[in-house]
Amino acid sequence: MTTYKWGKYLLNVNHEKKYVETKYLAMHTRENPSIGKEGYYRITGKMDQREIVSASAPSESDYYLKIKDISSILYNSDGKTYGWNNITDPSYFKYRVTTCDIYDLVEKHFKGSRVGAVTSTYRRAYPDNGQSGSYWYVYEGIANQTPTISGQDENWGGYKQAFKRYYSVDDGDSGQQLNVTVTLNGVTIATVNNATRKTDYPINIDDSKFNALTLNEQNTVEITVTDSSGATAVRRYTFKRINTAPVVTMTNAHYGEQNKPFTINFEAADPDGDEITAKLFIDDVQIKDLGTIKGKQSVTIPKIDFAKIPNGEHKIRVEAKDSYNAVGVGYADFSKNLTYAWYRLKKELLEQPSAVIVNPLVELAPGAKMTIKVCSNVMDAKPTWETVPEELYGQKYNFRNTAKTGDKWGVGVEIRIDKDKATEESYLYGFVGAYM
Repeated sequence: MTTYKWGKYLLNVNHEKKYVETKYLAMHTRENPSIGKEGYYRITGKMDQREIVSASAPSESDYYLKIKDISSILYNSDGKTYGWNNITDPSYFKYRVTTCDIYDLVEKHFKGSRVGAVTSTYRRAYPDNGQSGSYWYVYEGIANQTPTISGQDENWGGYKQAFKRYYSVDDGDSGQQLNVTVTLNGVTIATVNNATRKTDYPINIDDSKFNALTLNEQNTVEITVTDSSGATAVRRYTFKRINTAPVVTMTNAHYGEQNKPFTINFEAADPDGDEITAKLFIDDVQIKDLGTIKGKQSVTIPKIDFAKIPNGEHKIRVEAKDSYNAVGVGYADFSKNLTYAWYRLKKELLEQPSAVIVNPLVELAPGAKMTIKVCSNVMDAKPTWETVPEELYGQKYNFRNTAKTGDKWGVGVEIRIDKDKATEESYLYGFVGAYM
């Protein structure tokens, strides 16, 4: 705010007499008044026998009198009159005052010597040239002008993404240093010390600030500039983050028991028409990045990812994000109770195979059972599978079958792990081997 200045002066007082009336009064002889004497007197007594007494500390009830004429008659309290030379106790005797002129004393105040200066942000705090209280004041002008901020307080409306706005500051007092603070909802987001006048400075509501705002709630940006004399100006802006998150609708919320890879169906839409990207999670582990999507979607869980999922209850989460980082989520669940793991390999050959070596890469839990089967005519409609004895796991196994019904020979390998009596998980990573 602007600061105003006044000179402060001593208050000089002068009294002017203003005639009011003439009265006939009586005065104590102790006063020994003389014609022409002036001063404050207190009028006492009855109306027909009034007297005046000198007032050493005059009050509003006292009169300012001038003795105009005094008679020489003296009288005592017994009502008898005596000559002046016969008075033995003057305290009982009085002069007869013929007339007294009564005046009002009017105080006239005027400016004395200067004693200092005062300031205020209220323009009418002191007179422009006059008395206030016990001093005289004279207005001397603006002591310090308030700095200014460009623009005006306003509502910026709604934003769907991070943004920048600009402002500048100025001051009519060239010698003042300007310091600026910018806050967002009361939290400081920028400061500028010794700001340059009429230079654009940014209000940067970047991604981190913008994304932390609550949708559809009003936010306040406040700019405060203070000069080196303490004068301050404030500018306020309001806005809202208006983006609406995408909506994810799951076709099924419960997929029941699933013991092999299955398909998840959902639909994602954005009320604002923004572009959407989506991701698929199972138990908070990302399974697929679906990229940009639109409308209905069918997503099959990859075999390798499904194999990693342990038995038990599981949560599916589809997360859709629009181009302004608003996120919508859909949920579903399923259970897994797989009691075996199974792997099969088929390879076409030009010639009949005579033997095969299969060395499984496996972590077999106690109580679990592993079975290896091999085949030399896997390309047939009904291949002939042969079970490999456990003692030949990792060893050469000679095919017993020597016939085929199809056009080509082929080697096949099948590895199966049954949970059986195991209470822990088994893991099949594949196998290494050869054929001949």
